Amino acid sequence: MNPSDGVQRRRETAAVPPHRSRSSQPVEPLRLLLPDGRPAFSLVARGLWGMRLHFVLYDPDLAAVPEEAPTYARSTAMDSLCQPRPTIVFVHGFQSDWQAWKDVLSRLGSDHRAIALDLPGHGHSAKPLTTYTIPFYARAVASFLAYLRRLGATTGSATATTEEPRQLSPKSPAPLTLAGVSLGGAIAARTALDYPFLVDRLVLVDAAGIGKRPQPWSSRRRFLPMLFWQILGRPQPSVIRSAYQSSLFHRPKKVQDALVNETIATQRACRLASLLTGITLGLPSARTYADLPRLQQPTLLVWGRHDRVFALQDALEAQTRIPHAKLVVIEDAGHVPMQEVPEAFARALRQFIQEE
Repeated sequence: MNPSDGVQRRRETAAVPPHRSRSSQPVEPLRLLLPDGRPAFSLVARGLWGMRLHFVLYDPDLAAVPEEAPTYARSTAMDSLCQPRPTIVFVHGFQSDWQAWKDVLSRLGSDHRAIALDLPGHGHSAKPLTTYTIPFYARAVASFLAYLRRLGATTGSATATTEEPRQLSPKSPAPLTLAGVSLGGAIAARTALDYPFLVDRLVLVDAAGIGKRPQPWSSRRRFLPMLFWQILGRPQPSVIRSAYQSSLFHRPKKVQDALVNETIATQRACRLASLLTGITLGLPSARTYADLPRLQQPTLLVWGRHDRVFALQDALEAQTRIPHAKLVVIEDAGHVPMQEVPEAFARALRQFIQEE
């Protein structure tokens, strides 16, 4: 990432964490500032196949960690993950990274820890040559959730892994909520279905693959120009701005230069994953509609009223199939409400986690 991505960064150099191998890419600066000026922490975990998974942690208890001591700050941030605390893990969508969630990480209240993950092939996570299917992404996310359990960040057996299913109490004192948007919604749903012992609550935001019908070609083709230039390694600001204004946001004036510049850097970091994911999204494994009745977790569906990518009808159909599902429709929002209207999105999420 670079300073033009809209997130202010500190100038210290991060200490090498004990879980990082010599072959890892350099980690980005440890401490960064969210848009509201609150500090968050850039960290690295080891997931599926020992894969490097980058994530950003916001914990209200870490606000006072001194920025002048990066080694101490990293140790303190990692220590905080060993303390059981209600946790929300956010999964981004197609051609994106953790920054899709940066406007809501610190809006969830003082009693919740928030984590935004870079999927494999994206951001600062590893970029293996692999299939990049929904089941692959789900296994990677499950391995990260198991990593948090082993640390003690959330409830459950300290030895639980993605190969050792364990059913957790829905009323545990430190539940884990998994939230995903668009592609990330399809991944979150598949993770909750295949690894229910790792997910206590589920949030699907304008999610792919949960409607009765596949995404229509008229919707898919909107993203072809942006994908074309991304694969060439030359993301075009005008193409990106047009995609946000015509497909992703309801209100075009909300698309600012900082968001376009941030997206350029993000797309340069996920060329291979975007190409292969764009192909595998057409596979049957990318759809979870038929499996939705098997979801065990309390589920919140959040949808922008004016989503042009996945119509509101998808959410209405999914709500009838998911046991214990609640639907919140956010007015004046398109496909990415957490970016377009973060206050309204955070309010809906806070209400859900407080009720459950």
